[in-house]
Amino acid sequence: MDLERISVGIRAREHWEALDLGFAMVRHWWRAVFSSWVAVVLPLAVLLNVVLSDFPLLPFLLMWWLKPLFDRIPLAIVSRSFFGEVLSPWRIITRPRQYLGSGLFAALTFRRFSPWRSYLMPVAQLEDLSGEARGRRVSVLTGAHSGMSFVLTTLCLVFEMFLFRGLIVLGFLLIPDEVDATTFLGDTPNWVPFVFPEALGDGCAWWVPFVRNGFHLLAMGLIEPFYVGAGFALYINRRVQLEGWDIELGLRRMAGRLRVLASTGVALIFMIGLIGAPGTVWAENIQPTDNIERTEIPIDAASIDFAAEIKGVLSAEEFGTKETRERWQLIEQGDDDEEWGDPPDLGFLGKIGELFARILAWGVGGIALVLLVYLIALYVRRHNGNGTGPDGRRKQEQPSTLFGLDLRPESLPDDILEEARRAWLAGDSERAMSLLYRGALAHVVDKLRVEVPASATEGECIGIVDVNLGSPISGDFALLTRAWQLIAYAKRSPSNASFDDLCRRWTSHLGHPA
Repeated sequence: MDLERISVGIRAREHWEALDLGFAMVRHWWRAVFSSWVAVVLPLAVLLNVVLSDFPLLPFLLMWWLKPLFDRIPLAIVSRSFFGEVLSPWRIITRPRQYLGSGLFAALTFRRFSPWRSYLMPVAQLEDLSGEARGRRVSVLTGAHSGMSFVLTTLCLVFEMFLFRGLIVLGFLLIPDEVDATTFLGDTPNWVPFVFPEALGDGCAWWVPFVRNGFHLLAMGLIEPFYVGAGFALYINRRVQLEGWDIELGLRRMAGRLRVLASTGVALIFMIGLIGAPGTVWAENIQPTDNIERTEIPIDAASIDFAAEIKGVLSAEEFGTKETRERWQLIEQGDDDEEWGDPPDLGFLGKIGELFARILAWGVGGIALVLLVYLIALYVRRHNGNGTGPDGRRKQEQPSTLFGLDLRPESLPDDILEEARRAWLAGDSERAMSLLYRGALAHVVDKLRVEVPASATEGECIGIVDVNLGSPISGDFALLTRAWQLIAYAKRSPSNASFDDLCRRWTSHLGHPA
């Protein structure tokens, strides 16, 4: 992954900023996103409706169920465009591996109703992870943005539902008054049967269910790409927070500027040396110029008829034309005018309210149930200290080294904080920060029994601590990690005040010898 090819400004963002970034990316690359989606999904939808024409409800349900498959198309477009490569619809059609990838079976079966679908989809499709590796990755990613991803899924579902209903109502309102809706909607001449026309039986025209399917496909096609783009932006924002992409890019740009300044200095010294070099100068020949005489042209003001000139201008087509405009004006009705016809039957409004009330009740109940299950799982995960995971399996053995740092107790001094202070006062700031950071890692892994994979990075460790321990230790660990990264990779030592603050914070966690 080449971070230099990223075409979007990289920085750690708030949740809502990340969502805005996702929507903006879809709007920016909308031609590639929507054309690819239509090129793949529309033929499949037409094929299903033709093959299953005797059962029009099945294409409706199948297109809804296959959303995780269709969502992979805009994700492939947005992710490649994010790194400066724009895919064409033809490439999407001819190379389906770019959006099929791994994890498709799980996405269409037991993970079909996951409220974090768009947020976690890049783990399987882009990182190609599965099994335990995917589980570890998901546990790190869901530490910060899982709540916002749940909100995103809920909002997009509500928007899609209302857009679908709105298209149906719009289609019904466009039926001319001269057309009797009962001829194709049975005994219920309003828009409600469009949602589920199969309930009307033989009283419903054959084409009504397919109109419903088309409205549903249109609503899904307008909302899903934005849903996927926002989820991808949340995923990228979490990666930036964990892995410090913005810091790495900043260091690379700084190194590039230093190289440019160095080369510029050499060129400047060379040019200064050329100033004293003698050169040949030729005298310029000045040609004499001819005398220029000034000639005044007399103007006889008396010979100009200003009145005639003004009259000629006003008689032009642009002036003096007349224009007739017509507009509508309300005619007041008198008492003796004809009576208006019978008022329209608005009874369907009650059915609309009843339908929305049921949808709202089921939606609130479903959200409450999912939230309850999530809280129970989170509680079990954080308080399961018997050496087994939530599935009853033994936890993996804790690593003795992480990213080259020795965490064995015998490799650490008895009093880590005191030894770190001695190294700092002696001028060895890197060793002082190394002792402090290794002590914090050993405390998290050995004392607090937090499961950290041996392949974890510094950024992933921040997410793991945040998920398993929470505040205040997660915030202190994040500050210490950032300070360690700056001194280890950028050779930038913290100030004395910052080091003292880190020691003060970790005194409450490490206490006496760790």
